[in-house]
Amino acid sequence: VKIVHHDTISPYVRDCFHAADIKPGTLIARALGDGRQRINTSHYYSIDKLADAFEVTATAEDGVIEAIEHRTKPIVGVQFHPERLAVRDGNKRALALIRAALEGKRPSELED
Repeated sequence: VKIVHHDTISPYVRDCFHAADIKPGTLIARALGDGRQRINTSHYYSIDKLADAFEVTATAEDGVIEAIEHRTKPIVGVQFHPERLAVRDGNKRALALIRAALEGKRPSELED
């Protein structure tokens, strides 16, 4: 499966949308839902080798890592833009991802 992860017209600021599989029980799943979710991307690069302290928590159909989380610390990394999902799609749950990360919370600590 070939997925375009960035706009092909300079300055590459428009979002591309595709599905990502989100791992249940993760911070990202608590914010966006688990299973297959629609995300936006505008990136050229992706993770090739992941440090042992991290786990992959979302991948695109083509295998590109879209999100990672630290196994014991409240550190999350995403290749998509939850802030733009919130504005563009009215997905307020997307902002929960940012808020939880800023507050240093793990998935079990988030309010539903």
